[in-house]
Amino acid sequence: MKLLWSWDGGHIFAQDAAADVHVYDALTFKHLRTLSPPDIYKEMSGDQVPRPWDHNLHRGSLTLSADGRYLLSNVALPTSLSKHSVGFRHNSICVWTLATGSCEAHFLRQYHDGPVPEADTYLYATALRQDTRSPGLEHRAHVVVMCENGTLLTAAVGSPDGVTTIRPAGFPADLGLISHALFSSDGMRVLVVKFTVTFLVLDTLTGATIASLDSGRYPTLCSGPWLGMNVVLSGDGRVAAIPSQRWMFEERPEWWLWRLEDGMPPRKMLGLGGTGPASVGRCALSWDGSVAGFAAAGGDVFFRNVEDS
Repeated sequence: MKLLWSWDGGHIFAQDAAADVHVYDALTFKHLRTLSPPDIYKEMSGDQVPRPWDHNLHRGSLTLSADGRYLLSNVALPTSLSKHSVGFRHNSICVWTLATGSCEAHFLRQYHDGPVPEADTYLYATALRQDTRSPGLEHRAHVVVMCENGTLLTAAVGSPDGVTTIRPAGFPADLGLISHALFSSDGMRVLVVKFTVTFLVLDTLTGATIASLDSGRYPTLCSGPWLGMNVVLSGDGRVAAIPSQRWMFEERPEWWLWRLEDGMPPRKMLGLGGTGPASVGRCALSWDGSVAGFAAAGGDVFFRNVEDS
């Protein structure tokens, strides 16, 4: 199950194992309505039980547009049109218009006519992009996708067939497949992790590189796909928290803070302590990256003012 709060905190969106999204009043927990995927999703799923795209190595998305008008979710589809298919590697994207409850599917055509040109069919991470840098102007929401081969796809909400592809110029020629990607809240930035490990933060409008970090220069930072998955990005896309190798293998886990705008190398956040390798298992950042929250294996949750680190 995935959970999401509305921007004003008044509603909770809960997506169940059948990919339906239930909307609740956050104060009374009264069920208000259910948002369902389009019929074509159910037809292609056959007699299999659908589920949200939430694989062990690739986290799915349930997110709102910046203006709160649209809700996006990854939806897993079988790897074959056969009703006996058991694979759910491929995914599509559903976008609901909350005012009407209508839903449109993005990139479903890949399963009929072949892949989008120049793009890997495996859609790795998704978001709703809405440029809010010019107050007073209405900016159309776009679905933005990072593919496993490093290609960015975009399509405007309401025009799912108008797909634009961007190959970020900052990617090295030997990029191969990415191991992790996550978007800022407004979809304007995406942090991409490569297996080796290289960290890149990209502008999703242009594909330009905003910041980059080669962990080979910082051997204490995480290496390998399993640890790279635990990198987190602040909502405004300006601060990242990166676990060190101690996150899994040593007694005192370390988390490093990377401020993308100041051009400085990551610095270690102090005062985390720990008595075992799983003492701090997860980290989250506030929208502006000023506060870091940590979850310990025993269920404890604690916070640190980043400026005090």
